[in-house]
Amino acid sequence: MAGAVTGGAYLIQMDPYYFVRTVVFGLSLCIMTLFMYASSNIQNKLSYDDKEHPSRFFGIYLIGIVCAFVFVWLPVLGWMFLFFYIALSVVSNQTTGIISATSLLVLTAMLRDVSFTTFLVFFISGIIGSVLISGIGKEFKIGIPVALSLAFQLLLMFAGDVLLQNKIIGWEDAVIPATNTILNCIVIWLFLQLYSAKVAHKEDNLYQMITDPEYEAMLQLKEEKNDLYKQSLHSAFLVERICSVLQLDNRAAKCAAYYQHFDSEQLESYPIPEHASELIKQLKQGPRKMIEKEAIIVYICDLTMKTILYITKQAHEKEINYERVINTLFEKQFPTLLFIHTDISFRDIEFIKRKLIEEKMYYDFLR
Repeated sequence: MAGAVTGGAYLIQMDPYYFVRTVVFGLSLCIMTLFMYASSNIQNKLSYDDKEHPSRFFGIYLIGIVCAFVFVWLPVLGWMFLFFYIALSVVSNQTTGIISATSLLVLTAMLRDVSFTTFLVFFISGIIGSVLISGIGKEFKIGIPVALSLAFQLLLMFAGDVLLQNKIIGWEDAVIPATNTILNCIVIWLFLQLYSAKVAHKEDNLYQMITDPEYEAMLQLKEEKNDLYKQSLHSAFLVERICSVLQLDNRAAKCAAYYQHFDSEQLESYPIPEHASELIKQLKQGPRKMIEKEAIIVYICDLTMKTILYITKQAHEKEINYERVINTLFEKQFPTLLFIHTDISFRDIEFIKRKLIEEKMYYDFLR
């Protein structure tokens, strides 16, 4: 940051007073960026696995510093700060992304000495882009947020020229913003597609593979312990449904339901994702050592399904009162005091019990 400011100020022959002012402001914003990133890191507020890969954030930020320096010599309407607002928000979080991208914008604005109106055009469009992209969720559907971000920036560019500065739009005022929008669209789209494939969805294919009932590990379990195989599949079905409603990590929980009965040596042979591995570890330590909600749900669903499968096998054609079976299980096997030290609430426990009772048709289907 200091090098970019010094180099830029020297090349444009900035007045010493403005040079010092720009350096102080630039370094202050850089320090604020570092503080926000460190704070988000400590509080586990970074996206996906970005905590383990700080080079993503700082790599983009360093590129941004270079671009902020280059933008000084470009037409103002050609500045591509929207990309940095979106990219830095994606690899950190909304607040950190906005502050870090704004520090880059301030650097260019001060070196170029543009009007406050011009600064607002890029600042507001950047915030809009950051907010929209932060709402894409785990599905990572980027089409509408990116399109709206680009449309808002284009609108603000024309509004800043025509409405606030009373300028008559010439060909340059139309071509440059249009080119900016196209280039931003290409760069943002490529970045988000790459991030989606390498980070956001990198575990999707893995989870899909290892939770396939025909996966080699499950086929081995089916061959050696068929009853346990069926128990794992049916409990995983219930786990996925309950975790989805509670907006928990249903993929990791389903995986844990599949593999909780494998021994440690067997688990090392398969590519179990980190969160699923942690849940399995908690399950093997017993209910009093469990912390996460997903682990508790797997534990409850697995024991419930084990009980129902046993009763179903013994009852033959007799009618089974599943509600009474589940209520008895929760009274004797899942007392609320058992989970008092975990993240799960009494309301969650009651919800899980209610959802299990509602699956009567599924239990009948098993017969």
